[in-house]
Amino acid sequence: MKFQTIELLAFLIGLIFSSCNTICPQNEGASMKSDTVSVADLILKYDDRVLAKFSRHDYENIMSKDLPEIVNSPLVHPDTLYDAHAAHTLYYSSEQGHDVFCFLYSTYYSEKNHTKENLRNRILKLFHSVNTLYRHAFHYTSSPDHMSMRIPAYVEFEISKSMNMSGDSSNDGQSFNDLLKAIQPALVRVNADIRDQTIFDLKMVCHSKWSIDVALRFVHAHFSHFK
Repeated sequence: MKFQTIELLAFLIGLIFSSCNTICPQNEGASMKSDTVSVADLILKYDDRVLAKFSRHDYENIMSKDLPEIVNSPLVHPDTLYDAHAAHTLYYSSEQGHDVFCFLYSTYYSEKNHTKENLRNRILKLFHSVNTLYRHAFHYTSSPDHMSMRIPAYVEFEISKSMNMSGDSSNDGQSFNDLLKAIQPALVRVNADIRDQTIFDLKMVCHSKWSIDVALRFVHAHFSHFK
């Protein structure tokens, strides 16, 4: 009886590690630059290193059985959805697990929003510019850069949210000043080259009051604790 119990425990531990190799990040020390999605496989990559890889079949099983909340819930911010349904589960209760959850979220919504490539690139550039500014200003160098890995999910949320809006109003000037004021704690801590480049990049993508509102939401949600 004791031998059978040991065998059962060994089997369960092996099953857990086998599953984790399929759906968990592969390299904790990697830094994210881009993620790649193909028809055959969905791959979360950073610095050319594979952090997570799914076959299309695995992805569909995960979305239908493990994370049906992404598919079945009304539009909810990825962090809110993660905290409510995935944060305390075996495979996702870590920083890396949160990254993978956001990757799956962004994959699902990017396929739904496949006609919004120009808007996607614009908001991606906006969010990455803000994140890079704060990394320089406050010297936070988590490895991997979890914020960079989660940004695509935040972008897809904003795109999906925008599709329920009637239009995109023009920039009135004052709202951009509000954005500069919001990121002022970071701007004053970087050199002139980084500051000028950041402001230039933000001006290039903040073509409307809506996009500035998106930027302000991103700053307030993720960087307001930096003073």
